[in-house]
Parts: sequence; structure tokens; C-alpha cells
Amino acid sequence: MSPISVVIPTFNRAPLLRRAIDSTLSQTVQPQQVIVVDDGSTDNTAEICKSYSGRIDYIHQANGGASAARNLGIQLALRPWVAFLDSDDYWTPSHLENMVAAIEGTNGEARFYFSDMQLSSEEGGGTLWEMTGFHPRAPFDLTRDATTWMLMRRQPTMLQCCIFKKQVLNESGGFLARFRLMQDADLFCRLGIGATVCAVSGVGCVQTADAQLNDRLTGIVSEGSEQHFVEQSLLWKSALDRVPTMDSSSRQRVRAALADAYWRLCRFHWRSGNVSQSFGNLLRAGNCDPGFIVWLLRKRSSKGYGEQEAGLPAIDRSLHVDRASR
Repeated sequence: MSPISVVIPTFNRAPLLRRAIDSTLSQTVQPQQVIVVDDGSTDNTAEICKSYSGRIDYIHQANGGASAARNLGIQLALRPWVAFLDSDDYWTPSHLENMVAAIEGTNGEARFYFSDMQLSSEEGGGTLWEMTGFHPRAPFDLTRDATTWMLMRRQPTMLQCCIFKKQVLNESGGFLARFRLMQDADLFCRLGIGATVCAVSGVGCVQTADAQLNDRLTGIVSEGSEQHFVEQSLLWKSALDRVPTMDSSSRQRVRAALADAYWRLCRFHWRSGNVSQSFGNLLRAGNCDPGFIVWLLRKRSSKGYGEQEAGLPAIDRSLHVDRASR
């Protein structure tokens, strides 16, 4: 038995839920607690969970979203380590065994441990680390400052492959309600920037192939969403405010990411006809990254601000965390 509580938030995932639960109970190293938080399901989720009576803890709550469900799971967790699994995914048999070995091999020094993930065909197939270009230096790659990892173009972390110190989750406030799409990316930044984190080699989780990605609990977010751009700006502004001791190179990367989020909001509002909001976000982009305006002017053609197609040119100059939870 491992010192781990598993939290599985679910909402109307009855056809897939049993597979997820079975993957936790069939681990080569068993968790000491499995909690299923039913976020107001209207299908036969309760019936399925009752068939595991005595083997899992089943909690039903009014629909409040993935963050509320995960936070409730954290509150109910009895063990010092907490792992998350989405009900539409499943773990490889030795996932917890590998995590426990990493914890023991590093004396539990990391705030959280994470492994690789097998992606669905809709997200490109292969693994997350192959997609991101992330390469651990050792089977247990412990870093005293995970800032560089957290500021990668796409973070090499997904909740389904992570195990967290419960104390750290409690102290951090868990998943913040103000993030509807990027609560996991925000958590990784809050826990990983300037902190000790460990990458554990191997695939720990398999993502379900699902043609309706918008129905996934955790999946890719459309970059065209205003909410996505707003949450990106909140995430990077929070990172700058929270870690004043961040090295200059990392701070500049975050400033560039923040400027990029404001720029995308600028373009979104321009295309929507909200000229004042568009210019407001353009000014914010320039204020947080002075070199941005110079770069933008160089990229501009001789046409006027409103004469280009869609109003403004597309750019891609910083990292994007394209992960979200319903």
C-alpha cells in the first residue's frame, strides 16, 4: 500500500468511469484511498460507484465544476500524497509504483512528481513529452527550481500524471475558482516556479481517444477563446507578482507571455468591433514588454491599423498552456 489518496472527479462519464477506477485499484502498488467526487452527474455514475462499496469513497455534490470537485477531493484525502485521475483516462499498471519509488529515491523533497502521458489521436498521438520536447536527465530528474519547466511553450505536466504533497496543496489553496479553463496550468506555475519538482520517466497515464474534445474533463482549449486569453493574462500576471525573485531571463519570458496574451485579447476585441478595449490591451502589451511595440512595428506592413485582414497580424512569440478543465 502506498501513502497516496487518489481523487477522481467525474461528471456524466459512466461509460468510462469503471475503467478509470479499475486502473487505480489494479496498481502494482495500491493506493490507500480512492475518492470519486461526482460533480452532479445525471447518468448512472452513482450506481457504478456503489458497486465498489468498501473499496472507494464516493461523494456526490451539486455541479460546481472540475476545480470544486478536485478541491473537495483534497479536503477528503487522508494520506500525505494526493494523485489525480480524470474519469475519462486511465493509469498504466505501475504508475503509482514508479511514483512511490521516485518519492523514496528523493526523500520526498519535491512539491510534486510527474510522469509522461500517452496522448489521444485527437491530440496528435505519441506522448506529451515527445510533443513538448521534454527530456528528463535521469529516471528521477529532481530540480531545485522548476521555473524553466513551467515556462516551456507547453508545460510537460498534466494532472492525470502527477502526485502532490497534500500539505502543499492545502497551503496553496488548491485550484482557484477564477480559472475556468486553465486551473491546472495555474496550479503548476504556483507550485513549480522557483520550487523543487521531480520528473519521473515513463508513461503513467493514457488519455482517452474522444472525437468530442470539448466534452473531455481535461483537454486542449481553443486558442480563439476570449476566456482563454483572459486567463492567460491572469496566469502570467500572477506569476510575475508572486515570484519577485525570479531571475531576469525567466521574468522576461513571463513578460513576453503576458504581452502575448494581451496582444491576442487586442486582436480578439478588434475583430469584435471593440476598438477601445482593443487599444487598451495593446497598451498593456507594450507596458509589460517594452520591446513588444518595436517588434510589432517591424512586423507591420505599410497598411493602416484597420486595413489589414482581420484587423491585426497573427503572431506566435511566447509559450501557450493549451490545457483546460471543464
